[in-house]
Amino acid sequence: MWPISQLFESFIKRRDSEILAKADVAGEEYTMREIVDFAIESSLVSGEEFEIGTVIISQLTIKMRLKGNVPINARVIPYVAFDSTAMTWEQAQFPWQEADVPWAGGPSEWMPLGEFYIDSRTRDNDIWRFVCLDKLLWSTQSYESSLAYPATMQAVWDEICAQLGYVDDDTVQINPAYTIAAKPVGYTYREVMGWIAGANSASVRAGKDGRIQFKRYAATNTPDMELTAADYIHAKQTNPLKTYTRFVCQYDDEQDLSYEAGAGGEGETLYMVNPFMTQAMLNGLAATLGGFSYQPMEIDARGFPHIDVGDEIGYEVYEGSTWDATVTPWQDTELPWDGMVRYRSVILLLKMRFAGGFGMALDAPSKSDTQSEYVVEGPLTQAVKKLNQTAAKLGRNYYGVEISREEGLVVEIEGGGGKAVLNADELTFYKGSQKALFFDIPNDRYTFSGHLEAASIAAAIISGSTITGGTINGTTISGTNIYGSNIATGLGTYPMAEMSSSTRSFRASASATRYIDMESVDSSLGTGSPIMTFRDDMTRTWLYQFADKFRMRSDVGDGAEINFAGGLDLVSGSAIRFNYGLNLGTSFSISSASDVSGLRSDFNALILTLRSMRMLS
Repeated sequence: MWPISQLFESFIKRRDSEILAKADVAGEEYTMREIVDFAIESSLVSGEEFEIGTVIISQLTIKMRLKGNVPINARVIPYVAFDSTAMTWEQAQFPWQEADVPWAGGPSEWMPLGEFYIDSRTRDNDIWRFVCLDKLLWSTQSYESSLAYPATMQAVWDEICAQLGYVDDDTVQINPAYTIAAKPVGYTYREVMGWIAGANSASVRAGKDGRIQFKRYAATNTPDMELTAADYIHAKQTNPLKTYTRFVCQYDDEQDLSYEAGAGGEGETLYMVNPFMTQAMLNGLAATLGGFSYQPMEIDARGFPHIDVGDEIGYEVYEGSTWDATVTPWQDTELPWDGMVRYRSVILLLKMRFAGGFGMALDAPSKSDTQSEYVVEGPLTQAVKKLNQTAAKLGRNYYGVEISREEGLVVEIEGGGGKAVLNADELTFYKGSQKALFFDIPNDRYTFSGHLEAASIAAAIISGSTITGGTINGTTISGTNIYGSNIATGLGTYPMAEMSSSTRSFRASASATRYIDMESVDSSLGTGSPIMTFRDDMTRTWLYQFADKFRMRSDVGDGAEINFAGGLDLVSGSAIRFNYGLNLGTSFSISSASDVSGLRSDFNALILTLRSMRMLS
């Protein structure tokens, strides 16, 4: 309902008020000298009963004489005001400081009745008849979103308003937690706007100032205006009181999949279609709208230009009776003493008309509970429905599979747990809303966000911070960390370098019998110490740690020599011993360096012995 001043309200209540009208047509002002009449029709329902989530275009039909050429699709804004010329001080029932009345009289403030654009025109002599539509007409275009999805309903709504040049007001209240899972494809702006409004228990309308509004319904709403019997000419109740306690939303009209909330009979059920709806959203809607009631009615009333379609009203009807005409028992008779019964309703269709005076018609339709809803389908209708259920076409789900122009083939888990997208440019697997496995075509990459397990991986180059696996084959393997129980440059081919976690060793091999082997724990001699093994065919030499010393051991065969051609210095604080085995049964003890003569004699004996063993030349 449009806010009005006390002055304007006082004129509305007076029976002798004179209403004035004018129109702004493409920036040119037309007054009552040129305007013959006009009518505005607005609606928030597309059928025969209450709905939510509608976006209905209002229509202005105006007849007038022109001052000049009117451009195609010109903007037309009708205005009304009241003439204050005949108003006396006694009739002014508002404080002096709030009186905004010109001394010479004239119109009160001008109230806009909407912003419309010429759709068609006809001429009858010098009278032009223009049929105009409000700016919701622009919403019939196809909607192309550039947002990333999932996206909030608020973000989608803001994008629509930005693309269409709409400005909304504070009646547009969208739950910030409500989201749209997938990009809307193949829909108009109007459809998407209606579904967003419907999820928030509202319908969409264009306000009198041209801004986009929500008309939000709730069971707890109070009437915007009370009408007395003196405010209308005729009032008719078209059906019993309508109350909604059960809500059914069809989110897939082809598969006939629906959500349900609340409880009640068929006459208490509000049906809707909304592909954006979830069970949680419908539960919230049922909590808001459950118990909402309105009286189906038709009322011809005096002109109240500040009323909007969707406004909720209270009105009274005389239903008194004489005692003689009353047939119900006294205890069952509920009649007010003044005979006036009060009802509550909602204006679902509104017609305003100006033709010198101003009047309006209010309508709140509903289906009769006794109206038959069973329709006998002919063979053609049945065949078309069957084809509609089985044919492969865009936007249709097939047990989780959908084909769309936007993504191609989409296989999705119900509830949004994951999906796969396949087309000529993309192969993507989603975990929830995140890409888990996909081809990065611009960068020539195959990207996987989880763990890759395989018996064998063969590639020219494998790069990564961590690579874990049994067998990895490739020309080049680079990365920060490479883990494995056995890492080798080859498998049974030589030359080869190999690291093994089972033997805790590193081996570099020229062949199976020629290698160098390093072990953290000796497995050859049984010393239990770190050891290096040198092998050349049948000859092996070991170097290992013994306490804080190194020990060297070798296999010496017949004719093998140890040649100290460059000399050998042996220095020790105690004795140096050479034990050449049990075969000779001889051991030598070299005296301390302080006993020079003994040292010389010991070394001579040692040299003779080594020569006899052919260990020295």
